[in-house]
Amino acid sequence: MLCVSEIKRMRRRQNTAVALMTRAYVKLFALIYIATTVVVLSTVSYQLLESRTADAQRIVTSLRGADIDSRFDWANWRRNSTIDTRDTFVVIKSQQATYYSTGSEAFLKRIKGRHLWFGMIYKARERYFYYYQTGHIGNMTYQIYIGLAEVIGMMLTVSTALFVTLTVIFVLAIFIVRQLAQDLNTPLLTLTRAVKQLDQAGTKQLTLPDIDGAEEIVTLNQHLQDWLQQLQAQIEKERAFISNASHELKTPLAGFRGNIDLIKRRGATHPEIIPTAIAMLDQESRRMQNLVDTLLDMSRATDDHVNPPTVVQIAPVLQDIVTAFEIDTKRHVITTLTDFSVHLRVNEFVQLVRIILDNAAKYSAADSPIVVTSALNQVIIKDVGQGISAADKTRVFDRFYRGDDSRSETPGNGLGLALAQQLAARQNISIALSDNQPVGTIVTLTFLAPQTS
Repeated sequence: MLCVSEIKRMRRRQNTAVALMTRAYVKLFALIYIATTVVVLSTVSYQLLESRTADAQRIVTSLRGADIDSRFDWANWRRNSTIDTRDTFVVIKSQQATYYSTGSEAFLKRIKGRHLWFGMIYKARERYFYYYQTGHIGNMTYQIYIGLAEVIGMMLTVSTALFVTLTVIFVLAIFIVRQLAQDLNTPLLTLTRAVKQLDQAGTKQLTLPDIDGAEEIVTLNQHLQDWLQQLQAQIEKERAFISNASHELKTPLAGFRGNIDLIKRRGATHPEIIPTAIAMLDQESRRMQNLVDTLLDMSRATDDHVNPPTVVQIAPVLQDIVTAFEIDTKRHVITTLTDFSVHLRVNEFVQLVRIILDNAAKYSAADSPIVVTSALNQVIIKDVGQGISAADKTRVFDRFYRGDDSRSETPGNGLGLALAQQLAARQNISIALSDNQPVGTIVTLTFLAPQTS
């Protein structure tokens, strides 16, 4: 008995593209074969029967012209008739006598067949068909029997030729179809094997070979290549993120351990160092708390079920953000706000704008103004700080990136703008950085979805 795995393999082979195309072709050919056979045989049979009907009609016409009313007239008609007496028989009955063509009398004695449709007679044991027609000419009744052996033979010949021809075509076509299916299936099999090999390669090499084949397969392969490249880039980013996060966490943890060891070793003999060590522990714990909170915010920013979007007016939201920012930082913000409706997650938008404002305050003088404006579908935040270099503009949104030396000296974990970009992407908002003149940075938030004024 076949085991379950063998049965499953057999079923998979039966469901391959080659097997499916072959079965579809066999079904199509069967329909074509039946239709062709029916049409050809029907046409040939009809034409041959029509020719026999025409032969019978010619005999009737010649009988009408002969005006047979005696044996002399009948003998004269028989001498001049061109009928094939081997399979054509004519019988005429009048009030005076019955006249038989050559062989007709013997034919009538032996024929005991049954009448079929269209005036045909079939003799079962002797296996022959005859076309039968009867009618009246004056006071005479005629009977005409015309053999259909030639018709049957022709039909058998046509059937045999048709069967042989279609069988040869069928066999050749199956070979061609299977070869075509294999040619079409080969790129898919190559692609499937390459995808399976990705499991063995892990995340070290997410690439697929170039494949030649049908346009659809080439397009699919290209899309998979693009997707794998994006996946590879994302994996590399995640690896870098984990590495950087580990490094950032090591620093406050090292500070923790150092200050704790200091208190253990010297706290009893030098109690004056304890307040300083505790202050350092508090500073490092706040730094760690800030880092953990930011990481949690970045994690939440990928959950669409948290904080669903609503339609709000932008001006009041911005004014609330600015007011809270001024209270927390004691910085002055100049606002020029034009109101319009937006579809967004308010809490995340507040966090997004606050990150940008905090960065503006962090990298500019305490007495310099920060400008916030809104118009049409944009929110613009300007500062007159140290600005962002052209090289840094392409990387400031990377996680843990701190920029040049002047920016890296400022406290921070390098996650703020990365989180801002993630929050903006969820809200369908683009972030653009440009230089403020003569100094500083302009951050432009553009709502990509249509908004209402």
